[in-house]
Amino acid sequence: MGVPLSTFDKIRKEKLEEAKQQTRLTLLGNHVLWYDNFSKFRKHTVPTIRKDVFSQCLWTGVTVNSYQGPYVNPNIRYDRQNKIIPAMPDDIFVYKDSVTKGIMTLYDEGSDFFKCSLVKKFEVNNIPLKIDTAKYPAMASTINSEANTLKHIHPWKLIEKNIGSNNGLISILRDLQIEHGMNEDGCRQPSKYIVMNVDENIYERILKVAIC
Repeated sequence: MGVPLSTFDKIRKEKLEEAKQQTRLTLLGNHVLWYDNFSKFRKHTVPTIRKDVFSQCLWTGVTVNSYQGPYVNPNIRYDRQNKIIPAMPDDIFVYKDSVTKGIMTLYDEGSDFFKCSLVKKFEVNNIPLKIDTAKYPAMASTINSEANTLKHIHPWKLIEKNIGSNNGLISILRDLQIEHGMNEDGCRQPSKYIVMNVDENIYERILKVAIC
């Protein structure tokens, strides 16, 4: 059986609008912005001098993940002088010794740590990492729970900038500042904290961006 192409286009349009509406609602509540590289090769049927056989789409993908957990207040707080109360402690190295001790404890275990890991225990050897519930049925309720599904992850946008490059990262962070009113003229001020989820490479380079 077949259906007209117009029916498919109609259903796709409805589902796309439904997804956009859900993303907009998620942005209004507590959420996490997930940024990561989006790399794709696109083949050109007719290459030209300006357009090679393949195009590298080194872009950035963004999703909005709805927050799941106990209530937290994301609002930025101000003191009586209308100055922002910092969320960070006065001394960011206050827990340095305990963190270093925990890291060195794991390093000292070496390969023995793998023997005690969940990956070894449940024989996880697939990508993405997931426990085979047919082999370990006792873990089915945990693996198949709502928290481990894509229900709370809402695709938002593709940015035609490479967050893996320094120029791309700085440009994306600047766009984020402008979008949330963190501009330098002081006319607008952000009302809420922005929570971002990024990989180690992006995170380490974000920390190097100094605010003067």
